[in-house]
Parts: sequence; C-alpha cells; structure tokens
Amino acid sequence: GGGGGGGGGGAADGELGASGLHSVMQKLVGNATADSELSFEYMLKPRAEREKIGLGALDMKELPFQVQIRYTNLRGDVCMRVMSQYRATTKEKSVAERAAKVEMLMTHNMQQSGFMAGEGDYTTAQVNNRAYSKLMRRCAQTEEDKGKVGVWQHNAGLLDNELRNAQLHNTEEATSRLSFGTKAGRKAARSKNDTLSHAIYKSKATSAKKMSSLW
Repeated sequence: GGGGGGGGGGAADGELGASGLHSVMQKLVGNATADSELSFEYMLKPRAEREKIGLGALDMKELPFQVQIRYTNLRGDVCMRVMSQYRATTKEKSVAERAAKVEMLMTHNMQQSGFMAGEGDYTTAQVNNRAYSKLMRRCAQTEEDKGKVGVWQHNAGLLDNELRNAQLHNTEEATSRLSFGTKAGRKAARSKNDTLSHAIYKSKATSAKKMSSLW
C-alpha cells in the first residue's frame, strides 16, 4: 500500500513507533517548497500482535490516517496543520491496483530508490526499480497512465545505468581497495562521480508536479 502528503523522503527515513492501536511515523522534512512530496508504505500488524490488543480477526472497510505538520512560516510563527482521512480497504489486489495513482507510485519509487542509492545500497535500489516496474504496468489503466509509466521507465533507467556503471568501476577498484565493497566505501567514491551524484539527487528530489511537465 502507500499514501501521500507534503515533504520529502519515505518511511524508511522516519521513526516508527506503535502503542496499542496507534502507529506513528515522525519525519523531519527540513525546508519544503510547493514541489516537495512525502510518501510512505504501511501494512497491518501481524495477527499475533493484533490478538494481543483484541484485533485478531479484522474486517475493516476503511483505515484512519492523520497527518500533523508542524512548521515555521515566513513570519517566524510556529504553526500546526492537521489533516485526517479514512481510506477504503480491500482484500483484492487487482481492485487496489486499478485504483492506484500511477504518478504517486512513480514519485514514491524514484525517491525511495534515490535514498537507497544515496546510502550506497546500489543493488537494492536497482531491485526496487524492477519490482515497481511490474507493479506500475499492472496499475496503468489508461493510455495516459501508460505514457506516464514510459516517462518513469526512462528516468529510472538513467539512474539504473549510472548505478551499474558505478558498480563495475567499484568492482575494478575493489581488487586493490577493499573498502569500495562497502556502503560507506561506495558513498565515499561517489564524491568523485558527479554524474552519479546528480542522478541520485534528481531521483530523491522527484515530485509528481516536476514529472508532470514531461507528459
């Protein structure tokens, strides 16, 4: 599943906590603009955990979500904006895929893969792109959606190519410098690779608004 909001990043960068029926993700966004977006993934607690709080068998038609945004405006005032919404649930994967917003999945994937690559986890970023490629082809219901997926495939392919080239280079370097085989080593090596650094930055900064100019 997935969701959307304002900010930048993904669930992997937040702090998750659970108490009883509540699950909370806290995310420090930093400076945000009209193009900034934040998306996250979620899932139900395992049945064993639900049974402990009296929710072993669930037949919920919708799930509640709430976003609390604390920010400082241009006048220096500290403000909070609260948005609450119930989202319908389904046990049918095909139903969820038909209702999915392709552009939201695209930006979530690009940001997620960008952060993975930024941490030096190149292989996981590439695998993530391939997994989402199959998902988005199933979710594309219209010719417009298929066109959007084509744009995503092009952009994901650019990042994938740079990651593959970096891996080949790092493999050669690793014969004499073992540190290149680690995430930290790959992050250090990237400081000398402007093309890869730009591709990762562009992926992390992806938003539906920015990509909409491409279709």
